[in-house]
Amino acid sequence: MINLEELILFLSVIRIDSTLIDGIELYDQVLVHMLHLNKFVFSINTAVFIVKNEIDVPSNQDIQDSFIGRGYAQVGSFAHFEPRTSKDRIFGSKQTKAVVISHIYSLPYQFESFLYLNNSFQGAIIHASSQTGKCLCILYQSRDSNMREWTINTENNDKIELVNLCEDFIAIGTSQRLIRLMSLSGIQQCIIRLQGSIVSMSYYQNQLWIIHHSTQGLPKEQAMSYVLLNIENDRYHTGSLPLIPKTKLI
Repeated sequence: MINLEELILFLSVIRIDSTLIDGIELYDQVLVHMLHLNKFVFSINTAVFIVKNEIDVPSNQDIQDSFIGRGYAQVGSFAHFEPRTSKDRIFGSKQTKAVVISHIYSLPYQFESFLYLNNSFQGAIIHASSQTGKCLCILYQSRDSNMREWTINTENNDKIELVNLCEDFIAIGTSQRLIRLMSLSGIQQCIIRLQGSIVSMSYYQNQLWIIHHSTQGLPKEQAMSYVLLNIENDRYHTGSLPLIPKTKLI
């Protein structure tokens, strides 16, 4: 297991009089032992039943801070404290005073199911359709108990090839070399036309990286270019992406 290069983890944990799983515990118990790991996708739910001891319930900011400086990409989280009364359910044979529930997950969220899903989840879930020109977005907001959903349909046989769920928007790459930037409410913000077909997209800290094929290249060699879009100030940079001879970007 220590030689894994990719780990996808969907986990639900129940504890009694203990602590919530956060970035520190996840790093110390898992990641520090996996030196070859280059992709980590996770969704971890923790439910702590308070029976005897009192615990300090961390804020959402406390949970977010536990991931800083440990090599994580974007992470979403929430913690919820639920006091119990004598009429509430009993865990085992002991009366539970309270329950603390938390959820930590990598962004964009890549699983099809949630545990304890409620309006604390601040984000969206993208669903692919059997129609290659259709994409469905389901949006959850912490201040709105109702979820919203919208659909985008492309035209003229344009197929959706890549979708990147970012912090405040959704980037959609199509077969006609277009990048559509959509707000989470479904409003199209702008369209970017690429020189060649899209290869990959990645978002980190207000920057969207787009890798695409160049219009011209040497025979039997990959010619790649990039677009770096700064979402915060609406600026972008373009350039060629050098590859070591005889290597390919997959």
